[in-house]
Amino acid sequence: MLARCIELACWNGSAASAHDERLALIRTFQTQALQRADPLAANLAVLNADLMQFAYGLWQSLEHSLTGSPEHYPELAQVIELYLRCVRQVDRLAQIDRHLAQPAKPGKPS
Repeated sequence: MLARCIELACWNGSAASAHDERLALIRTFQTQALQRADPLAANLAVLNADLMQFAYGLWQSLEHSLTGSPEHYPELAQVIELYLRCVRQVDRLAQIDRHLAQPAKPGKPS
């Protein structure tokens, strides 16, 4: 079950407009990241975009799985845990990104 959800998370097929819009937002974020002058900030943001796309794919697979038989719900706990880890890492990378974007204050180490 976990392997199938990961496979679905990596799938880039066409679907409804909301799906396409969500992926477009992620691609826009990634494109903007690639234009950054600071290589560290650019790479962190690109990684974050990759994680966003992966997490969104996991979410979609979870939604699809929840429409199935309740007997599979216990197996979904692993997928939910992976999704939450991805979301937590996206948040961490966003916090680092914000920290890197702030100008250094005189007399304070960054």
